[in-house]
Amino acid sequence: MKFDKKNKIRIVFFGEINFSERILEFLINKKFNIVGVITRKKSTNHDFKDLSFVCKKNNIPYKHKTNKNKIKEWLKKIKVDLIICLGWNEIISEEIFNLPKISSIGYHPTELPKNRGKHPIIWSLVLGLKNTYSTFFHLTHKVDNGNIISQDKVLIKDHYYAKDLYESLIKKAKSQITRILLNKGYFNKQKKINETKSNYWRKRNYKDGRIDWRMSADNIRNLVRGLSDPYPNAFFNYKNKKYFVKKVNVKIKKDKNIEPGKIIENSNEKKIIKCGLNAIELLVVEPKLKILKKDNYLE
Repeated sequence: MKFDKKNKIRIVFFGEINFSERILEFLINKKFNIVGVITRKKSTNHDFKDLSFVCKKNNIPYKHKTNKNKIKEWLKKIKVDLIICLGWNEIISEEIFNLPKISSIGYHPTELPKNRGKHPIIWSLVLGLKNTYSTFFHLTHKVDNGNIISQDKVLIKDHYYAKDLYESLIKKAKSQITRILLNKGYFNKQKKINETKSNYWRKRNYKDGRIDWRMSADNIRNLVRGLSDPYPNAFFNYKNKKYFVKKVNVKIKKDKNIEPGKIIENSNEKKIIKCGLNAIELLVVEPKLKILKKDNYLE
């Protein structure tokens, strides 16, 4: 059964990152009835986006994050049917997610209930996963915890860096949200979660981004992939200066008598560093790296 297009669903959208902006713009272009947006003026997210700019451009009412009572009263006034929460770094209170007539739905780019929690795109790449999932679910008072509405697999190809996976997930999410909003059955046919299969990914910290040359070359490459743009980038220090690594190649170097961190090739064309297993060729580093000829190791 399809929703009556003469009485369009009144949607309020919560979001604060580039992913949110892209999906919001998509919904607006597809003429879905966005009657309000909740966003933030600032955030610690590296891909942060204040969605008020999109709202002003399209004459959509919006509110910057404030206390829940003010948000609750505003949502009551605009008579919301559905909340879509996508890229929102906070649990929405039960008082708010229970307001809509239809539901409040969230989004998480993993195979829920597996891999709940922080930095899902980063961890998926850092851990070397071969695929992830694009998942829409009903909001509850717990993190990434509601029954699943739609869950589609997304391949993580070997050449993918964070931006590539980001784009693949956006493409998949657009397809899913369109199906969900045009077919009421998605809200009725819910997949219950199996808590025995759940786990939570922690928030990454500053040290997680530092390259340790004792790691295998494959693990270093995955770290670089996961923290590549739009994220803060993996890094190492040389001569008391921080260098951000944006792209690398794995080189097969099985010599067991060469220590991790040793510079085994240093020219204008190539810089190759021995790792715990194999070696890494530094392809794109910012600022430009110039290793002194007398130096044999990186920290």
